[in-house]
Amino acid sequence: MATILSEQEFEKLKNKLEHMIDVEMPNLERQLASARERGDLSENAEYDAARQAIWMHEGRIKELRGQLATAQVIDTSKIDTSKALLGANVVALDLDEGFEENYILVGHRDESSHDDAVSINSPVGQALLGCKIDDVVEVQIPRGLLRLQVQSISY
Repeated sequence: MATILSEQEFEKLKNKLEHMIDVEMPNLERQLASARERGDLSENAEYDAARQAIWMHEGRIKELRGQLATAQVIDTSKIDTSKALLGANVVALDLDEGFEENYILVGHRDESSHDDAVSINSPVGQALLGCKIDDVVEVQIPRGLLRLQVQSISY
């Protein structure tokens, strides 16, 4: 299944992949070589740990390559910026609590990329998706009904 990404998210993942390959992998390979120099490999826990770390790292690299290869990149320069779409930074007023909250609409794999990130697959993300300034949305969340009024949208 293709992952929907903004151009910024795609570039961020691409840079992460390059860092994993160019920086992290050589460090892990040095650790493996250092552990190998310590002698008997059959009883060398450092060697086993370093080898396991490389295998896990290679798996993450393979997964990230696959994600980038199948990604559907949204060109934000060609979208209607009056609507909250993937990659939008939405400021919304909580109508019941009286404070503004910032939401960055991201794909489901990128929820941890920002403190304010909300997946477009989540109830709040789905409610905000497609909204315009001054729209009011209601979302059922575990603590009750959340009523938000969109204050601003930026990309």
